[in-house]
Amino acid sequence: MREWKRKWKKMSLKKTYYIMLGGLIGLPIFIIFLVSFSILNQQYKEQAIENVKQMQQTVIADLTSDIDELSMRMTTIIYANDYEMLGYAAGTDTKDQREKFRNREELEKMENLYLMPNKEVIALYFLMNDGTDTFLKSYITREKQRVEEMSWYHNALKNKEKVYIGCFDTQSSGELFVGGKKDMFILVGALSPDFTTDKSGKIKMVELYQSSKVAERIKENNRDYLAGKNRLGIARITDEKKNCLFTTVDGEPDEWGKGYTCIKTPVKVYDSTWYIENYIEPEKLTEEFRRVAVVLMLVILLLFVLLSYYSSYFVKSIVKPIQEMNRGLKVVESGQLDVHIKAAGQFEIRSMIHQFNAMVKQLQVFFNEYEDKLKSGRNASYYFREIMAGRMTPGEAAKEYEPFSKDSYTILGVYIYDHSVSGNEQIKIQDLIQEFCKNSRYASRCCSYIENSAQLYLYYRIVEKDYKSGLHQMLQELQRSAEREFGRNLFICEGERCETLKEFQKEADRVKRGMEFRYLFPEDARIESGQVLENEGEPVLEASNKLEILVRYAFLADEKNLVFEREKLFEEIRTLTLAEIQKLAKGIVIAAGKRAEQNNDTIAGIFGKQYNYSEKIDHIQDVRSIRMWITNFMNWLLNYAASKLDVAENDMIILAKRYLQDHYDNPDLTLSEVAEHVGLNEKYFSNRFTKEAGETVSAYLTGIRMQKAKEILKTTNFKVYEVAEMVGYHSVEHFNRVFKKTFEISPTKYRKSE
Repeated sequence: MREWKRKWKKMSLKKTYYIMLGGLIGLPIFIIFLVSFSILNQQYKEQAIENVKQMQQTVIADLTSDIDELSMRMTTIIYANDYEMLGYAAGTDTKDQREKFRNREELEKMENLYLMPNKEVIALYFLMNDGTDTFLKSYITREKQRVEEMSWYHNALKNKEKVYIGCFDTQSSGELFVGGKKDMFILVGALSPDFTTDKSGKIKMVELYQSSKVAERIKENNRDYLAGKNRLGIARITDEKKNCLFTTVDGEPDEWGKGYTCIKTPVKVYDSTWYIENYIEPEKLTEEFRRVAVVLMLVILLLFVLLSYYSSYFVKSIVKPIQEMNRGLKVVESGQLDVHIKAAGQFEIRSMIHQFNAMVKQLQVFFNEYEDKLKSGRNASYYFREIMAGRMTPGEAAKEYEPFSKDSYTILGVYIYDHSVSGNEQIKIQDLIQEFCKNSRYASRCCSYIENSAQLYLYYRIVEKDYKSGLHQMLQELQRSAEREFGRNLFICEGERCETLKEFQKEADRVKRGMEFRYLFPEDARIESGQVLENEGEPVLEASNKLEILVRYAFLADEKNLVFEREKLFEEIRTLTLAEIQKLAKGIVIAAGKRAEQNNDTIAGIFGKQYNYSEKIDHIQDVRSIRMWITNFMNWLLNYAASKLDVAENDMIILAKRYLQDHYDNPDLTLSEVAEHVGLNEKYFSNRFTKEAGETVSAYLTGIRMQKAKEILKTTNFKVYEVAEMVGYHSVEHFNRVFKKTFEISPTKYRKSE
């Protein structure tokens, strides 16, 4: 050991440095990188799989939406106007050519009403019992035998008046509608009417053919697979029997080669289950990691070479100058720019120090100029926030800050969707908006007032005649930033141009009212307050307030009062025009959106998507259809609320069980005490507990006490009367009777048997 120490002390600084570098830095770094590479490989693979699953969820959402729309359209067509369409369809199955032509003409009129406005609807098909058929909108070339073999066809025949969903893709099936593409994914809704619906008894089957966005979604995600550019692999949709419903590549998986990784997600389609599948080559999952790994290895190798080459030079002449540089950087980091470092060391180091000193001076100039530029912006922001918060009137702001009173401006409302995030993320969103307003292009003309974690208002100063293009560019950048950085959608309500502060309060109120229309539009929409209020106006907002009670009953799952209020509304509709009824329908949507937010939910969360309800409602062109739409909308809210209520009540039963387990030793524990703890009526709680637990509250409590008694008798020497008190019995005789009835043995004999 002494000899080793002696040699170590005599060793040159250069050699010592290299040995220390290799042993204490090089080797640990090498080991760390090996472990990191292994972890990164697994993480990249898991992330790749997760990305595919997220894509699949997008496909599932589109498919579910298309199926729901198909089902709703099917129901509307069948039952609209007292089965009128079925009657005309049945009338085409006659030898009387004049009667047949008349019925066909009526059908075509109804086609213009129900089918023509919907681009995704391909055809409506009526199959008669005698084998004849009638097509509307488009003609489908189908193999009759193939259709009759489909499960949805059989199920529809067996179960009258029930919609069944099927599908086919025009590429693999050979079925095609006139004017259609060869690679479409077609959804089929089938219903076999009974005598109550089809009084003629002629119609065997009604089939509605509708194109689905799913095919385009899958092809978009897989368009580059054959070119070897796509890491999503081969995509398919299959049913429960592994029949392929849609695929990006013909053939079965075993024909593509072995070693594929299958990522599979189920989707419930009424009485059946379909599967979204992606077959991916394993090396594609880690392709990104391999590229990263190669680059990192090259960088590491280069670093080691450079580190070895410059080590001796570093030791000799660079340490002290770098220490001075480090000291200067810390001073700058602390916020002080009055720092100067004396140049020392070799040429490159001296040059770097000179550049550092020059950079600090330039920063001083820059920040001084920047402070001057932002001076007016900060003042404007302050007064804008004070006015919007109601702490100052526009007149008071004009007196204190004259430039603010001379601006032409507009006010913008911004709503941030999906804001149920942690406090830190909320602060980040606010920082995003504030930093955006500091952009050099908008710093002097845009300021913000953040009302809450989800809503804010912007003051945009107008400096040019045609300000719209610049404003819209700013809003596009704002929306892209929110989506890119936080995955949030922004709804924006744009106000009108104002010339003086006298218009401020009026315009702010207009924008706030316009923001209430966000429930009618997609999450990333931009609307103009003036246009929407002029077109829709106060009647929609008044309707939303008026119909709040109707929506409230739906969210309370109070079907009785909901039906009563809905019928009152339908009585009122009898005297209104179609335009007035449409405004009422929009008011219902707004009221539902407000109520959903009060329940920490959203319309998109309830219906699976934020639809353009304004457009949908405007497309409904008759009173009967809009009544049906309102009924379906309210029923959906009712079912949603009922399901949440059931979950809440189940949670209460779990809470009650936990309370019984914690208080079994209380001999005075009562049913009313437990019911009060969970916040339910005693009688309702007792019935609900018995239904959910399969036994009464008393029996459940007795079971807990008896199991605890067995445990104490087996593991301790307490007297029987002491055990009785410990498990909640005043009387040892009562305890003995219950124990013997439960286990068919007395407590004393049980202890001896153990």
